[in-house]
Amino acid sequence: TPSSSSAASDVYKRQVDAYTAMIENRIYRPARTPEEAILELKACSGSYFDPDVVKAFLSISDLTDHTVVD
Repeated sequence: TPSSSSAASDVYKRQVDAYTAMIENRIYRPARTPEEAILELKACSGSYFDPDVVKAFLSISDLTDHTVVD
């Protein structure tokens, strides 16, 4: 259904936003490395992040150049 597809897209976007926030400098803290951000996603998988979304995100993440494929 369109609404469930939209909801799934929103969940994925929130996770990508979280990852991006982790690897960017903030006024209150320095950026984490992409590897540190991935470890955080994995550590919070099942509690803060949906484990299926973490798995999907990691499957399309290219950690060799630290980019996420859209």
